[in-house]
Amino acid sequence: MLAINDSSLRPGSARAAAPEDMLELIRAAQKYGTFLVMGSDAHICWDVGRMDRAQEVLERSGFPIDHILNFREDGLDKIMNLTDMPENIKIDGMAFSD
Repeated sequence: MLAINDSSLRPGSARAAAPEDMLELIRAAQKYGTFLVMGSDAHICWDVGRMDRAQEVLERSGFPIDHILNFREDGLDKIMNLTDMPENIKIDGMAFSD
């Protein structure tokens, strides 16, 4: 699962290349059937729940909405149900399993 956070996309952020980097990550997630969650990652109260920049990047990517867990009614169930997740996950040579 990959989290797409709006705060990284804020104008003036130290992450100047964040939109392009995030788009690349989203496309890789789509290629491998990974689920996403969107979040605000708010660092101040008026940004809580703000996800418009993240949504814009997701729309540009063409990522399937049914793989965005907090856009689904059963999203929490999907996260908690490990039978829907791969048994073994390998990332940069590190293996994870349940």
